[in-house]
Amino acid sequence: MKRQLLDIRVDWIAFVKGDERIFSHIYQTFYKALYQYGIKFTRNSELVEDAIQDLFVRFWKNRARLTEPPSLKNYLYKAFRNHMIEKLRAAGRYQLDDVNDQYVFDLVPSVEDVEVAIEKMDFVKQRLFRAMIPLTTRQREAILMRYYEGFSYPEIANSMGITIKATYKLMARSIDAVRDGLGGATFVYLCD
Repeated sequence: MKRQLLDIRVDWIAFVKGDERIFSHIYQTFYKALYQYGIKFTRNSELVEDAIQDLFVRFWKNRARLTEPPSLKNYLYKAFRNHMIEKLRAAGRYQLDDVNDQYVFDLVPSVEDVEVAIEKMDFVKQRLFRAMIPLTTRQREAILMRYYEGFSYPEIANSMGITIKATYKLMARSIDAVRDGLGGATFVYLCD
């Protein structure tokens, strides 16, 4: 099954004026992806679902004050990430200082990914998963955003609240760590 492309074009003026069809389209397009992203922060599915609902309620209520973002996907992911961290703080799961390095960001394949995978790809996933265990939480998050969600480096930087230069460094370190975890193997080698 091919991954769904999530960046959609919407009639922003109609949305700002209260077009519920457009809002519904945005919600239906992004709900599942945001849920999969949120479940990486916590296994509490109710908390994730509440965070998505809260985010979209805020999005709807504040629509008249919003400017059209260059990337709706990036905008929603960044807003959701921040909202998710706020909810986790409120739930007492994280200390208020330096939350960026303390949250848990699990990189677990979704059920849909597992159903779609063939035996050979299962082997590759297992090796990659084992290679990513030693990564930091921020490295795992960056890997997910880049390779699972298709974010660009500037979008990752924006979503994670770091500079583009820091994003390149983070990704380089992440890729090096994965490569070391694979014993220097490349993805081409894994698939042969």
